[in-house]
Amino acid sequence: MNDCENKLFKNINDIIKRWSILTSNFGYELIERDFERKYPQCRDKLIVSRNWHFEKLYKLLKKNLSTGDRLNEILMKSQSLDLNSKTILQIWISLALLAPKSTKVSTKTDGGRRRVWKPTIAESRDGILVHCKIFGDIEQMCINKQNKMSQMNLTMQPFVIVVGPEVTSIEKVYLRIDKIMYEMPSVLKAIDVLFKIFITFNACYPKECENFWYLIQWDVYEIRTASDQKIPFVCNILHDLKQG
Repeated sequence: MNDCENKLFKNINDIIKRWSILTSNFGYELIERDFERKYPQCRDKLIVSRNWHFEKLYKLLKKNLSTGDRLNEILMKSQSLDLNSKTILQIWISLALLAPKSTKVSTKTDGGRRRVWKPTIAESRDGILVHCKIFGDIEQMCINKQNKMSQMNLTMQPFVIVVGPEVTSIEKVYLRIDKIMYEMPSVLKAIDVLFKIFITFNACYPKECENFWYLIQWDVYEIRTASDQKIPFVCNILHDLKQG
């Protein structure tokens, strides 16, 4: 997919339209194969790591958790959680620890007015993973998400959807790219494939959660690219994790 490396496409949705084979139920496997050809040594790093170095990050920064995140912290420590629920809570807590406090996204509305968006922790979480209680809620959620992005002249990036009455009782996991939904075997696998989509297509991470993705890229997969952003906050955390 050299066109992707040459940045001939504005976003991942354009790429999907170019290669219609990716719309098949197992289109994501083609993306995985392309990633593995480019980074053979990184094939299963996230899956093998299981906790993807979360425990070290949590130990390093847990003092920074807000009162509102304590419930997720308590739930995460429950012995009865399955792997999907534990992974979701780890991601949410990580996003709170890696909150984009200084991130500001400057955009223009259709009327030409400049708008500054400062993502919240909740928006940071929604940039990666959204919980729907029933399958029937998915389309309206996606419409709302797309409308919100469109108002800022931004594109809805790929993200993970988990379905179940509670975060502690997840029934289905999906990966959403534009109007395509891949059913995934687990939350961890969905995050793994989502990362590989961004890297394979040389796409920018969503600003609201780029701190999380760069930590995953640099710490777990140990991949560096010429287009990486330099984020001092993440670099400092990475240094501390290596020292610990």
